[in-house]
Amino acid sequence: MGCGDNIREGTEACDGTDDLACPHRCAADCTCGPITCPTIRMTQDQPDDQGGEQIHAIYVLPSDGTDELLDTMDEICTSVLAWNKWLLGQTGTNNFRLDTAGGVLDITFFQSSMTDYQIRNSGQTVTGGKHPQVRDTIQNELFAAGVIEDPFAAYGAKTKLYAVYYGGTSDFACGGGALPPGLMGNVAALYLKGDPGCSFVTVGGSIDNPGYFEFAMIHEIMHTIGLVPFCAPHQVLGGHVPEPNDLMYGFDGVHAWILPPVLDIGHDDYYRGDGQPCTDLARSAFLDPPVPNADLPPGWGTPIGSSAPGQASLTRSQDLRTGLLENALPSPSTVVVLPAGVK
Repeated sequence: MGCGDNIREGTEACDGTDDLACPHRCAADCTCGPITCPTIRMTQDQPDDQGGEQIHAIYVLPSDGTDELLDTMDEICTSVLAWNKWLLGQTGTNNFRLDTAGGVLDITFFQSSMTDYQIRNSGQTVTGGKHPQVRDTIQNELFAAGVIEDPFAAYGAKTKLYAVYYGGTSDFACGGGALPPGLMGNVAALYLKGDPGCSFVTVGGSIDNPGYFEFAMIHEIMHTIGLVPFCAPHQVLGGHVPEPNDLMYGFDGVHAWILPPVLDIGHDDYYRGDGQPCTDLARSAFLDPPVPNADLPPGWGTPIGSSAPGQASLTRSQDLRTGLLENALPSPSTVVVLPAGVK
C-alpha cells in the first residue's frame, strides 16, 4: 500500500496508472507533473487525455504568413500555461482544463487558404473602414476544413473551446471573442500582428510572468464562455466591467488597462459562486478540477433555430457585436504594467 501501487489513495493526486486527475503526468511521488510543450508540429487534433469540456490551442497562419514556429518553439505553449497558471492563482482552486495528448499540450497548426489581406478585410465594414470580423472568418474556415467542431452545434457535438493564435493582421484590434448566446462561437482569437501595436508585443515570454497577450487571450476566452453576462450588476460595453484593473475591463477611451489584472474585483459580476441564474465562471464546465452542477456556455445546449431561455432564436449569422467586443479590448498602447509585487 502507498505511493507506487497504482492505486490513488489518501492525499495522493495520482498513483502510477491511476492518473485520472492528470493523465500521463503522474510523477514518482504521486503528484501531478507539469504539462509539457510540443516539439513536433501537429495538423490535426490529437487523441485527448481526458474527456469533457476543454480548451484546445491552434496556431493559424494566412497563406502568405511568416511561419515563426510558435507551436513547436514553446511560445504558444508558454503563453497558454502562463494564463492558466495566473487563473489558478486568482481562484486558488481551479483553472481551465487544457487539451493534452500524452501529457503534452495539444496545439494544432493550420495554414489558411486565404491571404492576410483577404482575412483582414473580410466580413462587415464599420465606421472608419475597419473590419471587426477576423475572428469569425478564421472560425468559419477552421470549421469548413474540419479542424474544429461546429461552432453552432447543439451540445453533444462540441466540447471544445479553441484558443487561436493568429499570426496575421487586423485593422481593428489585437483579439476577439464570441459572447453567447447573442453571438455564438467556439473560437477566442489573438491577432499577433494586428493594430494598434499588437506586433510589438511578445507572446509567451514566461510562465510565471504573463504579459499583454496572455491576459488578452484569457479575456477573450472569458467572453467566449459567456462572460461578462448582461445580468451582472456592473456589466458595461457588451460583456465588460468598468474597473481598469479587472481582467474584463472594457476600454472606455480614457483609463488604461492595469496589468496584471484581478479576476472579478469584489467577486460580484462574473466569478461569484452565489448560485444565481446568471452565467458564472465559478460554475463553468471548463474548470479543472470539475465543479458540481457545472454549466455550459449560454446557448451551447440550444439547437440552431430554437431559443435559449429568455433569448432570441439562435442563428448562424455573423453578428457585428464582434466589433464591440474587439473594440473594448484595450490595445497595448492603453496598458499600464505594474512592477512585480505592486497591486
